[in-house]
Amino acid sequence: MTDEKILAIADALLSDSPTYAELEETAKKILVLAEMEKDGSEGIDKDYVIGIISANRKIYQAPSSIMEDDEDGAFWLTQFRADSSCPFTLWSHYKKSLTLPAPAVLEIDKTTDKILDMLSCPSRPGNWYRAGLVVGHVQSGKTGNFVGLANKAMDVGYKIILVLTGMYNDLRSQTQGRIDKGAIGRITDPDDQNYKKTIGVGKYEHHPNILNLTSSKLKGDFGSEKTDIGGVLTSQDPTIMVCKKNTSILTNILRLFSQHGVIADDGLPIIPNIPLFVIDDEADSASINTKYDKQELSKINAKIRAILSLFERRCYVGYTATPYANIFIDPDPEIKQGWIQEGDGAKFRICKEDLFPKNFIVNLSAPSNYIGPNVLFGIPTVYDDEEKRELPIIEYIKEGDYLEEKGKGKKKKVLTDLPASLVEAVKFFFVSTALRRARGQKKAHSSMLINISQYIKKQDSIYHLVTEMVSNICDRIMALGDNPDLEVELRSLYENKIIPSNQIICEDYPDWSARLRLPEWDAVRDELHNVAAKVRNEVRVIHSPTDDDIELNTTRLDYAKYENRPKEIDNGLYVIAIGGNTMARGITLEGLVVSYFFRSSNTFDTLMQMGRWFGYRDGYIDACRLYLDREIAVNFRNIAVATQRMRDDFDDMNNRGVKPRDYGLKVMRFPGVLEATARNKFGSAVKGRLSLNKTTLQAYKLFKAPEIIEANKILTLNFLGSLGRAQHYERFGVPSQNFFWEATGEQVVEFLKNFKTATEQMPANLITSYITRQIAKGNLVEWTVILANVTKNKNGKPVRLNTHGTSAETLVVGAATRGNNEDPDSPYYVANNAAVSGPSYESLDLTDEEYQKALDMTIQEWEAAKAAGKTKRKSKPTEPFANCAKSVRKKSKGLLLLYNMDFGDEQTGIFTYVLSLPYIDDKDEKAIGYEYMGNPNAFKVIDDDED
Repeated sequence: MTDEKILAIADALLSDSPTYAELEETAKKILVLAEMEKDGSEGIDKDYVIGIISANRKIYQAPSSIMEDDEDGAFWLTQFRADSSCPFTLWSHYKKSLTLPAPAVLEIDKTTDKILDMLSCPSRPGNWYRAGLVVGHVQSGKTGNFVGLANKAMDVGYKIILVLTGMYNDLRSQTQGRIDKGAIGRITDPDDQNYKKTIGVGKYEHHPNILNLTSSKLKGDFGSEKTDIGGVLTSQDPTIMVCKKNTSILTNILRLFSQHGVIADDGLPIIPNIPLFVIDDEADSASINTKYDKQELSKINAKIRAILSLFERRCYVGYTATPYANIFIDPDPEIKQGWIQEGDGAKFRICKEDLFPKNFIVNLSAPSNYIGPNVLFGIPTVYDDEEKRELPIIEYIKEGDYLEEKGKGKKKKVLTDLPASLVEAVKFFFVSTALRRARGQKKAHSSMLINISQYIKKQDSIYHLVTEMVSNICDRIMALGDNPDLEVELRSLYENKIIPSNQIICEDYPDWSARLRLPEWDAVRDELHNVAAKVRNEVRVIHSPTDDDIELNTTRLDYAKYENRPKEIDNGLYVIAIGGNTMARGITLEGLVVSYFFRSSNTFDTLMQMGRWFGYRDGYIDACRLYLDREIAVNFRNIAVATQRMRDDFDDMNNRGVKPRDYGLKVMRFPGVLEATARNKFGSAVKGRLSLNKTTLQAYKLFKAPEIIEANKILTLNFLGSLGRAQHYERFGVPSQNFFWEATGEQVVEFLKNFKTATEQMPANLITSYITRQIAKGNLVEWTVILANVTKNKNGKPVRLNTHGTSAETLVVGAATRGNNEDPDSPYYVANNAAVSGPSYESLDLTDEEYQKALDMTIQEWEAAKAAGKTKRKSKPTEPFANCAKSVRKKSKGLLLLYNMDFGDEQTGIFTYVLSLPYIDDKDEKAIGYEYMGNPNAFKVIDDDED
C-alpha cells in the first residue's frame, strides 16, 4: 500500500483534529486493508502509518499574495457565484482527484479563485483583454495550479483554453498528460492501446465532455489530427489544446481559427463572443520579445499576441518560477504597426500591450514540505533561528572529476571512462532506491539525473559508459554473496552518508522524522536485487529533436505506464536519465533521489530552471544526493538571495496596494558573474543602484593566496592596534566573550579601502562611497568594531594575535568554522551559505535599552508571522532579528564585525569582515548600492555618476 493511499484512507476516516487514540484505530484499519491487498506492503507497521499521517497533517502553507489593479472587469466572481447556479463540476472533480496535503489543496483553491477573479467574466460583452503573471517555485506544483485554474475557467464559461508549453515535444506531451488526467478525463494518445480510456477526473460520475485539439502523443501537437474549428467554435463544450511555443504551430492556430472570424472595422479578422484563455507555462521562455531593442517583434512573441488579438474576449496568464525576463517587459511599448503580415500577404492584428502582467501578479507560496533553494542551502529568513544548516545531501564534485572542461575555447576531452564521483553517484542511486523500498515505498517512481552537457553526442557518450557500468553493477548485485567488495561499498554509503544525514535532518526538521525511519542494513540489502532487476535496462537519454529530426538514442519518460499495474514489481519506473536542455526546463523527474549536475550558466533563469532537484521529497529526503560543483553551488545561493528579495518586493506591492504597471519591478545583479536573464530579454530594463541602507554585507568569499591572507591580517592587526586596547561589554550584567573597540567613520573607510575580498557584490569603492556620503550628512560617524571570539564552536581553533600599533596587546581569539576546503584547487575560500555572521551578532553593539526594544519588535514580528503561517519556528525568539537590531540602532552608528576564520586546512590568521548598517530615513539620498536591473519605475536615479 502506497503512502498516498494510506493518506487518502486516513483523510476519509479522520476528523481535522484527531486524537492519538483515533490515529491508532485508523492505523489498525489501514493495516488490515494492506494485509488484504497483498501488494508488497508488508514492510509497514502501525508506527509507520501513524507517523506519515501525523507528518502529513503538520504540513502547512502560508497564503499567497496578489498584486492587483481595480480596472473594469475584475472582481466579478463573488457576484457570479451569487447569481448563477454554476456547480463548478470540473473543479470539484479535479479537487477530489488531488492527493496533496489538505493545506496545499486549500491554497490551490484560494489562489485559483483569486486569479479567476482578476480575469474577466467570460460572458462580459465588448472587447477586453486582461493579463497577469503567476510566480511559483521550481518544481513546486505550478502545473497543478494552472490545471485547477483551467478547470474553473471552463466551469464559468471560457470556451477555448490554449496552454502554451516549452519548445520541446517531451514537455508538451508531459503537460498534455497532466491535462488528460486532471481535466479531460481520458487518454488522448491515438496510438495508445487504451486510447479514450477513462482516467483521472473522468472516473467521476457525470464528468463534463471536453474537446481536445491536441493529444498526449509525443508529436500530438496542433495540426497532427484533422481539426474542425467551426465545430469547436459552435460547440457547447469547452476545448483545450496544449501546444509548443513553435512558430509553425502558432501560425497554424492563427490561420485555422481566423478563417471562422468576421472582419472588424480595421479590416482584420476577429472572433466575437468566444472567450479565449491563454495559459503560458514557462512564460519567461520563448514568449519574451527578444527584438525589443530593435523596435521589432520576435516571431513567437508576435504570434502569441496575434492569437490573443484574434479573439474579442481574451485573457492571458503566464506561469513561471523565474519571472526575471517578464518583469522587464515594457508595460507601454511602442510598435511600428499594429499588425503582422505573413508571406502570402495575410495580415493579423497584434496585441499592442505585449505580455506584461498589467493587471495582477500572484506570488505563490510553497508548502512547508517543499525543498527549495533556501532549505537546501540553509539560507535563513528573518524568522529563522540563528543557526540554519545546509541540508546534508550535497556532495561537491572535485576539479579532477569534471566530465567537461571549464571555459570556452578549450578542446573537449574524449570521454573514455567515468569519474569516481559519478560512479559513486550511480551506486548511491541503488542504495537510496533500496532504502525507499525498505520503507514501504515500493510502488513509487525513483529517478537519477545526469546533466553535464547540452551536446547530444556527449550525452550519448555518457549513456554508453553508464549503461555498461549499470549492467555490471546489476550483475554483481544479483550475486552479491560472491561480491563482498561491492556490498562493503554500498553498505558504506548507507552507514557513512545516509545515516548521518538522517540524524541531522531529523534534528533540524523534527516534523519530517516520522517518515524517515532507518531500517537495518539487512533490510536495505534485501531490496537491492529488486532495484537491480528494475533499473538494468532503464538508462535513458532524454533529448527532444525537432519534428523533422530522426530520433536516435532517446527514450521518453513514460511514468504513467508504470502506475496501477497488477504486480507490485511492475509499478514505479526506476530510471537513470541523461540529458541536457530538455532536462533543464519543465520536465519533471518523478521520485528524483540522485542528481549529478555540472552545467555552467551566467543567468539566473537558466541556472534555476536546471535545478530539477528542487521539489517534494516526503519520506526520502535523507536518501537524496546532489553532486554539484562548489562554484555552481555558490551561484545558486546568490540567486536564491536575489530571488527572495524580488519576492519581498512582490509582497511589498501587495501591502502597499500598488498596481503592477506602476511598481518599480527589479532584480539584483552580480556584475561580471550573474545576470537575471539573457541580454536579449532585458526589454525596457535599465541598470540602477539601490541604497545600502539597512543592509548586512558579508565578505564570505576570500582569496586563498598566502600574500593576500597575510596582507589582510597585518591590515586588521594594525587597524585594531590603532584603536587602542580592547574593551569588554556586558549585556544585562553578563560579560561578552568578544572584543570591542570604538572607531570613527573615517577609520573604518580607510580599513575597508585596503582590505581585499573576493566577494563580487562587495566592491570597496561602492561601500566606502556610501559610507563617506553618509558621514557628510552626520550619519555613520561612530562605529563599534567587534572582533568575534567564537568560543562555543569546539571545532574552531583559537589563535593568539599580537595587535600592532601604539596600543599593542595579545588576544586569544576563537575561530569561526563557516566553511571547509574540500576543493583545494579553488583560488577561493567560501563560507557555507554565503554567510560569515549570524543574526545575533548584529545586536552586540546595542545598549540594554536598545536591545530590549529590538527584542520586543522581534517577538511582535514572529507572532505575526506565526499567525500567518510564515514561520516554522515554534519557540518565542530570545534574541533580536537582524533587521530589528538595525532598525533601533542610531543612524549615526555603524557596526563592523571582524572574524578569524577556520576553513579546515590548518591555515591560520584568515580574516574577514561583516558590516551591519542602520536604517537611515533619507528619501532624497542619491542611489548607491547593489546593482539591479529593473523597469524605469524602479529607480529615481539611474547609474550613479561617481561609480
